[in-house]
Amino acid sequence: MPEYLTNQLHFLTNSETILRYLGSKKGGDQTPEQFSLNSIRLMPESMNLPLNEQIKELSLMNIQLPVLDKNIEKVALPNLYFGQKSKRPESKIRERIEEIRISYRKSSAERVEIDFFEQAVSNYEAFKYFTNYDWRLMNWGTVEDIHSITKTTFDLPTKYIEFKTAWTPPISVLQILSNTFPSVKFKLKYRYSDNSEWAKVTFFPFPPFSY
Repeated sequence: MPEYLTNQLHFLTNSETILRYLGSKKGGDQTPEQFSLNSIRLMPESMNLPLNEQIKELSLMNIQLPVLDKNIEKVALPNLYFGQKSKRPESKIRERIEEIRISYRKSSAERVEIDFFEQAVSNYEAFKYFTNYDWRLMNWGTVEDIHSITKTTFDLPTKYIEFKTAWTPPISVLQILSNTFPSVKFKLKYRYSDNSEWAKVTFFPFPPFSY
């Protein structure tokens, strides 16, 4: 199955305001200027860390597989969650942090590698996430920002915008968008290939934003 899937976010009203809101606000960002998930929920800069074996292990311990349709789960479970469906208990995460810290003290690891590890732990203490890996999966629902867009769908007036994301649709962050614009009804359609049927998700604002 392809790594990138096509998403269509449909909305019938307020398109000019929504598109302006979605536009990338980060200088030097690699995402299309028309749309960045950071514009909906901004990831702390300190999360951008290299994923060595130890840091990736901690990040994977800190993620929870959401409820997904079967096709998406088949992609997400082996490629993003690596077989893990539930977050490990807090006690196990802290126990593993100390085990890794002790192993670093006994090793000849370079100072920069140890610093990356300690930054990941500091992130966890401050934000409850270690790196961009667990932060994005839990806050955006996908492991990368917007990969590409279909530019014509961003031309006003528009009833939907089309874009690609890696592996999974950004369902978690689009729920935040729905809460931000509670009077607008959002529907996401996504598929992995032009030959497959569209899967659909309708978003309803969470209380106290619900209509």
